[in-house]
Amino acid sequence: MFSQILYRKNLKTLELGDNCTLAEIKEHYRHLVKLCHPDKYFSDKDLFQVAQNTLKKCNVAYEYLIQYYQMYVPPKSKQTYNDIEYETDIELEKKYKTENKDNTKYYVILNFSKQFTIVIYLYIATVIIFLFKIILIIN
Repeated sequence: MFSQILYRKNLKTLELGDNCTLAEIKEHYRHLVKLCHPDKYFSDKDLFQVAQNTLKKCNVAYEYLIQYYQMYVPPKSKQTYNDIEYETDIELEKKYKTENKDNTKYYVILNFSKQFTIVIYLYIATVIIFLFKIILIIN
């Protein structure tokens, strides 16, 4: 069903090179549809017919190339949760530890646990302030 000759012919129809990706095909197809859509040339019948025929050819070529890529080009594998390597706190400290002008060491970023506790403390403080305001309004 799929041959290299038809593949190259359809690439030529969409004005693409041999080493294009699926994203490039989709992007260029959308660009061509915007350029040669028949609705743009509604007032001139000759241009309307040319645009309509060009759009039909582009649609056929695009459908062929999409099917070709789905059958023959394997998709990039997605990274699973277990494949991700997480850094330990010691590695993070080594990575983000810097020295300032006073030669005292500080961390550029906080660890996630420290950030989380700060957020919790801020949330508790806002709830307490809100409760005090309600008590003041009631009294």
